[in-house]
Amino acid sequence: MRRIGYLYIALLLVQYILNPLVPMPKSITHEDRRPQSVVSINTASAPSLPVHTDDLGLIVQSDGDGGDTAQRTGMYYYLNNDAEGFQKALDHLEIHPGIYVRHPSQDGFRSDPRRFSRDQQRPLIIAMGKYGMQARLWRMTLGHIARLGKYQNLDFISPVGVGEYVRALDLKILYPLLLVTDACLVLSSLHLVSVASIDPNDVDDNNHAMTLLQAQEAMPTPAGWFALKIYLGLRPKNLGNSNLGKKDAVDGAFAWYHRSENGGNPSIGEAMYEALMEHDSEPDYEHTRFASEQ
Repeated sequence: MRRIGYLYIALLLVQYILNPLVPMPKSITHEDRRPQSVVSINTASAPSLPVHTDDLGLIVQSDGDGGDTAQRTGMYYYLNNDAEGFQKALDHLEIHPGIYVRHPSQDGFRSDPRRFSRDQQRPLIIAMGKYGMQARLWRMTLGHIARLGKYQNLDFISPVGVGEYVRALDLKILYPLLLVTDACLVLSSLHLVSVASIDPNDVDDNNHAMTLLQAQEAMPTPAGWFALKIYLGLRPKNLGNSNLGKKDAVDGAFAWYHRSENGGNPSIGEAMYEALMEHDSEPDYEHTRFASEQ
């Protein structure tokens, strides 16, 4: 057993020093493709609010920046039913089997697979699960296992992240494990509420909200529902309330984070808030969005 422990530590050191299972970033030989002007499309949930896209059809900021394109892609296609659009976006973002980038054709960290963080990957996992993209999910999962539980940028996976994979892969045999990971999700809600009470500008709730939605819609548990209720009921008010006039704290958080004045896509925030509020009632363990769509 001690030898196994030493071997694991040695393999971890190799991962941290060399990160051998994630390829080096390809040099971008062409000019940075951020457009001078961007195309706008409309979401089904908020048709009056555009989502900015670039020449590849990928979601970007209003100035064309794609530093968070992967995360926004997962969020948008989870909230808006468009399997074909999501497939096309993933074809651009997956540059090697199971390996993704924030944006495929923008220079620097955006196209560096070794700087593809958990914040970018988690919404993609959840959205792939919604559409039943098992082949892509298993490529990503096996890579994660081979890296000893680390994301491409060497962030460790948390118990909540394990639960996201279990649900996305529809591993019903591991449902008892969700009772543990969702208990950690409750703690995550409490932590977010605590931190947000200190700083009204701390409104990056995107990934937590995505996990909460997945926990209601795929293999729900009582703990997952309780985590949602804590978040919706206790999330402190923020700059979205004081500066934008939003009445609800959760609505304010998403409105402030995705505000157009900051180059964001307000429709994503509005759609996220609406989806969360759909579940602000007693849990329904028999009828979920996943069950009705697949």
